[in-house]
Amino acid sequence: MMSDFKLIHLGLALVLASAAYSGEDGAKPQAPAKPAAPDPFNWGEAANGLQLGLVPTGRGDTPELRNVYFEGEGLKFGLYLRNSGEADLTLLHASLNLPDFRILITPKDGGKALVAKYDAAELPKDPAKAAAPVRLPRGSHGNCAVEFNSKWSFEDPEGGSPAKKTLPVGKYTLQVVYQPQLGEKESGWKGKALTGSVDIEVRVKPAPSAGWSGGGGGGGGGARPATPRPPIHGGGIM
Repeated sequence: MMSDFKLIHLGLALVLASAAYSGEDGAKPQAPAKPAAPDPFNWGEAANGLQLGLVPTGRGDTPELRNVYFEGEGLKFGLYLRNSGEADLTLLHASLNLPDFRILITPKDGGKALVAKYDAAELPKDPAKAAAPVRLPRGSHGNCAVEFNSKWSFEDPEGGSPAKKTLPVGKYTLQVVYQPQLGEKESGWKGKALTGSVDIEVRVKPAPSAGWSGGGGGGGGGARPATPRPPIHGGGIM
């Protein structure tokens, strides 16, 4: 049989081993926290119940290709809306063509920031026909496709340099801001809502090859990339 001294020694060794495993305070070691999954909709912070999200739809259906565009082509995105508040929302002047929206574009190389502006001559003369009110019931989502094409220009907000019809080759951060300026007799959502910031890259357009039809899908032909879509229960912009 094992002596009392050996039993005491063995017990002490087990206690020390348990303490070494659990830590000095006896607590079990915590597993490292998993990094948060990326937000595919790039939702901004809620403002008075309204959230805006922005999804690039560039050259393919992966995060690496969605953010890639070719020089001289329109920049395509999906704009998303979510009513995360406790009341129904009515959005007025809810068209990206109108100045109630600001599209902010910042070169990642430190160059001058730009704003995207729609050609005012292309808008209806009657402001009421430019954008119908958008109803967004509580808990609902909405979305619309957006393309910054030849009817848009990229301008220096301070007017210090000529406007550009296309973004030059480079890397940019893009963010959309909605801040409606309501008239005295207008009633609707008020506040300032921003999408999350989105990084994009404009590349030199490759020369066509025998196996390339000129479409999207990562530089080759094929259907337009699928984009993530929340359930739609309400209206959308435009």
